[in-house]
Amino acid sequence: MANRQIFLTGATGNVGSHLLGSLLEGGVENVACLVRATSEEAGRARVTRALDAAGFDGARLGARVTAVPGNLSLPCLGMSEGAFASLAGSLGQVIHCAAWLGNREAFSIESLANVTGTTAVVELCVRAGAPLDYISSIGVLQWTMEEGDGSLPECVLTASPEPPDGRPGQHAYYFSKWMAEQVAIYAAAQVPVTVHRVGDVFSHIADAPLSAVVRAVAMMKTLPEDDALCWSQHSISDAFAGRALAAIARRPNRELRVMHDIAHVEGASVADVRRSFEANGMELSRLPLDAWLTALRRDVPWLGMLTEWQIDYLVIPKHPLPRFVNRCFTAALAACDVVMPTIGARLAPIVAMAAGAV
Repeated sequence: MANRQIFLTGATGNVGSHLLGSLLEGGVENVACLVRATSEEAGRARVTRALDAAGFDGARLGARVTAVPGNLSLPCLGMSEGAFASLAGSLGQVIHCAAWLGNREAFSIESLANVTGTTAVVELCVRAGAPLDYISSIGVLQWTMEEGDGSLPECVLTASPEPPDGRPGQHAYYFSKWMAEQVAIYAAAQVPVTVHRVGDVFSHIADAPLSAVVRAVAMMKTLPEDDALCWSQHSISDAFAGRALAAIARRPNRELRVMHDIAHVEGASVADVRRSFEANGMELSRLPLDAWLTALRRDVPWLGMLTEWQIDYLVIPKHPLPRFVNRCFTAALAACDVVMPTIGARLAPIVAMAAGAV
């Protein structure tokens, strides 16, 4: 089983390409990748381009990729029954990273690919007797009751698929990922399953929400008075997500149980942002929070293009309680010698850029 290949879905996506590159750079001999393509050659070309775009040597690493033409939304992943059975016989591990990513859209045939595709992937795992790493979404926890301290634990299972506003059709991505996660968890009775609940992932710019905060502060040259206030963040870069997921997925001696990893970085406090600006030679004035928010809406033009929920999500400071508890994830990263970036390291380049632009 140890010499059998890994099967990866989503290899041409932002996270999947970094995940694939990290697996291959880490010494995995061969990865079979499900690719929407008319032939193996066309599929390999797509994977090679995705590796190049992710900063890897696509030509070199692509030579160790087996492209499997298919489609996540079709029975047997778009393969013939014979090809599906043959693939199952060659696999030692499955990493299911592909997904339909519509965020706040209503249900559609496309959104159901998250469920039908996961069902087919689970069947493949069961036939192969191969462990499954399923890349879920932190958004499935929006239906989970918080603990007393306002945080959400990693290993909680959502008891109900009904979102708070009672309109699941308006949350098609999260809802379909919730259903797919249930399918993956059900498979844990027969094969080892790890569910990775990943936070917001941004391509190239690791800290888009935090960058929005920093840009607004730089334009206003002011901060709220309370240093303890915190901008909640659970964003990571596609590069870090791929590297972390690849490392965790390749851990030896995995237990026969479901483990939830939440990719999350601690929020940035007002004090963190203030100190980072001071390190760049910019002293900021201070305002009470309500006055700061009023000035924010008045003085930062691009905020007018955002809806109110985005303003709240991006730039309104929160209480510095942790939103998510990440003990399993951080312990797994430590075991793999993968270091989570600190708030200071994340703030330094974006504050330097924002301070230099004003």
